[in-house]
Amino acid sequence: MEEIITYGLEEAIEEIPKHEGRYGLVSILSPEDETPDFYDERELGHVSLKFHDITWRKKMDMVPPHVSHIKKILANSGDILSHDTIFCHCWAGISRSTAAAIILHYMDMGRDSLAVTKVLNLALEGRIVRPNRCMLHMADLLLDTRLLHWAELGFNYTSEYTGEYTINHGMKEKV
Repeated sequence: MEEIITYGLEEAIEEIPKHEGRYGLVSILSPEDETPDFYDERELGHVSLKFHDITWRKKMDMVPPHVSHIKKILANSGDILSHDTIFCHCWAGISRSTAAAIILHYMDMGRDSLAVTKVLNLALEGRIVRPNRCMLHMADLLLDTRLLHWAELGFNYTSEYTGEYTINHGMKEKV
């Protein structure tokens, strides 16, 4: 693996088809969303997950992340990471895709703080990122690691639902 790129759906629809050659893909959308054309279930290293972007509390009529979703990323990580380029996308490219990128970086590098640092670099480049805490918590339980801890050191979450966060390096954005 050379790079993991996170996108929102609109960016993914525009950019991924331009990529030449094979690529790894984690596509995370809500259950009611259609699977994008660039997803190929026959392709090794392509994973599609369907759940809403919610964290700790289940909201009415919404599907939260489940441990089976994280297990699917982990079970397919070898195939995903065998590609030079990996795309992770969700609806906005902020929460679910960045959590998936952190998990994949951890599976590639084996160090939780370095995995989070890779995604923090996106924020320092001006991207708004707020990794899904529930996904990271489940990965921590499955992998006996501390991805959520390192993410929380890098991101000072000020509110679970308003979308506000600050980055330790002094940048502040509002979703």
